[in-house]
This record gives sequence, C-alpha cells and structure tokens, in this order.
Amino acid sequence: MTDIREQEMQNRIDSLTLEKENLRNENICLKEQIAQLKKLAFGSRTEKTKKILGEVEEINLFDEAEVEAKGSAPEPVIEDPAHQRRKKQKGHLDQILKDMPHEERVITLPKDERICKRCGTQLTSMGREKICTEVQFIPAT
Repeated sequence: MTDIREQEMQNRIDSLTLEKENLRNENICLKEQIAQLKKLAFGSRTEKTKKILGEVEEINLFDEAEVEAKGSAPEPVIEDPAHQRRKKQKGHLDQILKDMPHEERVITLPKDERICKRCGTQLTSMGREKICTEVQFIPAT
C-alpha cells in the first residue's frame, strides 16, 4: 500500500511541477504582452533598440570619444562673450550732451487755472523736474 501511495504522491508532484512550469511560461508570455502594449501606448514609435523582455542592453552611440579620450586631460573652459554684459555707465549721456547747445522749456498753467479747487488759494511752483532730453540732428548742408 505504501508503494501505491508513494507512486500517487510522485505522480502528484510531477503534475504540480509540470503545472508550475506551464504557469511560469504563461506568466512570461503575459509579461511580454504587457511590455509590448506599454511600448505601443507610451513608447516612441521609431526607437528600436530596446528589448521587450530580459536584460536591456544600452547602445551608446557616442562611446568612441570616451574610449579614446585621456582620463587625465583637463576639461576646457568655454567663455561665451554673449553672456558677459557690459554695465551701464551712469552720467555717460550727460558727458556727451554737455557741449551741445540745449534749450530749457518751463511750462506753467495759465493764471486762471492756478487756483486750488478745494480751498480756492493760489497754487505756487514747488520745483522743476527734468522730463525728457531730445537731440535734434541737423544734417550737413
């Protein structure tokens, strides 16, 4: 009776091992399908260097320069003159225009508008303010 029982147990073990292998193969197949569908849905359409399953080998297209380059060579320093901005000089325009003839215009309100609307008193000038400078170009004649 023990031989029959051992035989049944061995047959059961064999069938379970076979079922386990079938499930493992099905699991691998389903993982491949999921990877394929993810690639179709989310991956780029033209890139064909990735493997769907297993170890992913990275292809380095720019590896030649790294292999041939010396490891002890210093990195070159690149200076871009476009990023070096000159500082604005204060008073530069005043120095240029100091020898030019200039005209000062003071614009005041007419006498009837120099009265305060709230209290009715006379308005007085509080100071001068430079609003703009214009340069008039006269071509040579």
